[in-house]
Amino acid sequence: MVSAVCGLIPPAPAGAEGGAAAPGNAWAKAAGLMRAGKPRAALPLLDALHRAAPDLAAVKLELALAHFRLEQDADARRLFRQARSMRLTDGQRRAAGAYLARLRARNPWRFEISGGLVPQRNASRRTAADRITIGGFDFILDDRPESGIGLDVRAAAKYRRTVGGKAGLGFGATLQGKLFENRDWNDYSLTLDGHLSRGRIADGQTTLGLLIRPRWLSDRLYTTEIGPYLGYGRMLGEKTALGLRVERLERRAETPGRADAALWRVALTLGHRLSPQTSLRGGLSATLVRSPAATDAARIVSVTAGITRQFGHWRITVDAAHLRERRAGASTVFGIARDETENRLRLGIAGGKISVFGFSPVVEIGHEERRSNIAVYSWTNDYAGLGFCRAF
Repeated sequence: MVSAVCGLIPPAPAGAEGGAAAPGNAWAKAAGLMRAGKPRAALPLLDALHRAAPDLAAVKLELALAHFRLEQDADARRLFRQARSMRLTDGQRRAAGAYLARLRARNPWRFEISGGLVPQRNASRRTAADRITIGGFDFILDDRPESGIGLDVRAAAKYRRTVGGKAGLGFGATLQGKLFENRDWNDYSLTLDGHLSRGRIADGQTTLGLLIRPRWLSDRLYTTEIGPYLGYGRMLGEKTALGLRVERLERRAETPGRADAALWRVALTLGHRLSPQTSLRGGLSATLVRSPAATDAARIVSVTAGITRQFGHWRITVDAAHLRERRAGASTVFGIARDETENRLRLGIAGGKISVFGFSPVVEIGHEERRSNIAVYSWTNDYAGLGFCRAF
């Protein structure tokens, strides 16, 4: 047991962090089952204790260890990470870190799968305007916004292997996008990533990698981005994580009418755990797009913010994003340079006790909009969906 390793098996863990005392009999029975090598029998007791007293580190660590011994790595990893943001003794913190390292060594592969049906009010992303002006003349638009049901899919595979204690080797592949019955609306991409890292996130970790990202629109290859990136991550105290990443990509246009471009992108991220149940995150990024075609050159700035709250087995997430893009050159058709903003707001609910073959339900509701100085590029969309997710 983690608490056994740390020499902390009280008759009933209580009060170390202001939480209510866990029932002593249940704790003693669970601890006895863990000592007897019966984590499966101890799991329901520890789970009940954790739901009753989620702020008690000893209970959380014990539950994490039960999952670890049952080879339920995703749950064990999540709980050990949550515990490390709590007030721990030095022995508890070392033990949690050691078990996380054993999880990585035991299975360097991680997989995530999610998907769902998402009805959308404006799946076509068309403007609600009924006319546009070109060269001083008004033209009536025949195409109107169309609703549709999309299939949101995401599949990711990641591999990471530690070499020599502080160095790491990793690579991953992520396929994600939206698929519709009307193939003209399809939008999906594949991200391939290989990297080398040095150091540990607690003291500062530097990563150097190569990124390849083809993107398809309407089932046709649209662009391919490829290039190196440099990243740095560090814990600022026990509950706050800082990340910085710089990308230098070449974007090759795969369709007529678009020019190749060079991209510089800088992204800063910050995450903070307020409590074992609540975490905050935010991000700021800036992208410079250089292209021989001035209409494709642009400056882009985006800001993101989010909060996640755990309610028992359920996880509620709220995310917001704001993006501003300014093109360098005037459109050959409309005579002015595009100047646009995008806003997105999403509410997600995941988890629960309902599980089929390890897949948990996900419900999401969202709003997204683009506002452009050229009316044909403006649109608004609302969506709500039901799907599933699994990480292993």
